[in-house]
Amino acid sequence: PARLVAIYGFIFSLIGVLFFRTLARSIQRYLYSYGIGINNVLVIGGNESTKSLISTLDDTKITGYKIIGIVGEKNFKTNIKFYKTFKSAIENVRNENLHTIIQTELYVDSKENDEILTYAQENHIAYRFVPGNGELFTGNIKVDLLYSIPVIAVEQTALIGWGRVVKRLMDILFGLIFTLLSSPLLIIISALIKISDP
Repeated sequence: PARLVAIYGFIFSLIGVLFFRTLARSIQRYLYSYGIGINNVLVIGGNESTKSLISTLDDTKITGYKIIGIVGEKNFKTNIKFYKTFKSAIENVRNENLHTIIQTELYVDSKENDEILTYAQENHIAYRFVPGNGELFTGNIKVDLLYSIPVIAVEQTALIGWGRVVKRLMDILFGLIFTLLSSPLLIIISALIKISDP
């Protein structure tokens, strides 16, 4: 009976999580269809990553992203407006409430890259960079400080060192909390099993 109760509890919690995630996504997409919560994006670049990104974010009602401009050479067909320079793009999209800048390739002149990042920071705009070689970034990615220099760290998917210990402790803690919260339900299920199958 205890094993059966555990199985029922697990199934119930899984169904609950799936239900609430589906409900949240449905509400989110419903709001997107009315233009609520849309993230206006300026894309910088003209390589294959740019094309792939634009294709992925194409349906605003599903993704919640609306690309309002592309800075770079027009190397592919799209209805989105292209701009030759970052400055001209900013001047033209100023009234569209820009939320995010996504850069898919770096300029040779580092000053141009610094200008983009500085603008994003000063205007409280999210900045994202898409690395050219995506195959190198298949593990866990985080930004570390290496003697005050920010570096991107790509780790293997498996947790290493203290990460593994912390994850195990969090698993135990949340498992205990969930067990305590679900105890009344488990007691009811076990009582029903006992009544229906002595």
